[in-house]
Amino acid sequence: MKFHVLAILVSVVLLGGFVLPATISAAPSDNSDAAKIPSPLTKTQEEAFTNMALSDKSVRDSIGGKDFEGVGVGFFTENIDVENPIWQPVVHLNVKDTGSVAAFLDPSGQEVTRIEEQPLVKAAINAAFASNYYTGASTVNGLRMTTTAPTYAVDATTNMATLFLLNAVENNADVGKLCNPAFYATSYWAQVGLVWTTNARSVMWADNATQCITQSTGINYVAGHVYENKIYTSGGTWYIVAKDTNTGSTFTKTRTGITYVVFENSEFNNGIFFENHNTGTSWYTKYASPHEVSATAKYSSNNGSTWSNWQSGGKQDSDCGGPRVPSTIISGNVAGGGTATWDLQDMSALDC
Repeated sequence: MKFHVLAILVSVVLLGGFVLPATISAAPSDNSDAAKIPSPLTKTQEEAFTNMALSDKSVRDSIGGKDFEGVGVGFFTENIDVENPIWQPVVHLNVKDTGSVAAFLDPSGQEVTRIEEQPLVKAAINAAFASNYYTGASTVNGLRMTTTAPTYAVDATTNMATLFLLNAVENNADVGKLCNPAFYATSYWAQVGLVWTTNARSVMWADNATQCITQSTGINYVAGHVYENKIYTSGGTWYIVAKDTNTGSTFTKTRTGITYVVFENSEFNNGIFFENHNTGTSWYTKYASPHEVSATAKYSSNNGSTWSNWQSGGKQDSDCGGPRVPSTIISGNVAGGGTATWDLQDMSALDC
């Protein structure tokens, strides 16, 4: 859904007591959150929410007169762990040369309650990576990553962009087209996790449709909190889910129209990686000692109903499109129920 700045004052489609779509059927206990996640929106519903957001002056002020593009509508709840969580629609917009804007609507979808902005960070573009990726033999349609947010010192004097992400790649994808919206259906790639920038730390998601530009989830970043990120498919739909397990605050985004609903095995971009966009090497000191991040992981072969330990996992480093080599940055391995740890001082030496 593309817009030009001159078309910003669109007519508003009033939703008049909009009721959230019925949730999907209940799942076993280790994925009980799935029973509370809203079903995918129709194109008409997404357009209505987007039009509603654009009718708000504060949203237009955030766009700042620039060209922009609607890249989807997700949902946020303050606490998914209650019996009947209250979901807010979240309208996501890419703003040319600026980054992204997320407009959070009230549960009825008729009023903007807050706005969050992300600086322009393109996940997986011109960066260095250290990846722990799935190499097991199962047909996988779900990956899960659990990590504790490290203490990070915001410092406006240091240009900064690093990410710690769960990634899932569509089967038979062309890796060179993963961030390209034109190949959304055949080379789909979803990402969700933590991002650290010059002035912020946040929980984000991205995919082909956003051109891998990071989008806000609305979940607060709190050092020491445990974040669970999941990407899985069910009923022909891809689900991207982020959750703060300490508070229950949760974001979800669904995508349809993707050719495959299983993931590419033994693919560097199908797992967990730390991503470095910086050119200097001192940025790692912004993370509290011992300057590292860690994660555990599971996979699912039954659409996220149950989760199992990875049978095996590869570990490789890659320097800005260069050759992939055995990792010297990651210790441990998420396979077998283990923990992988990324040494950020070593990671700072892997740059563009």
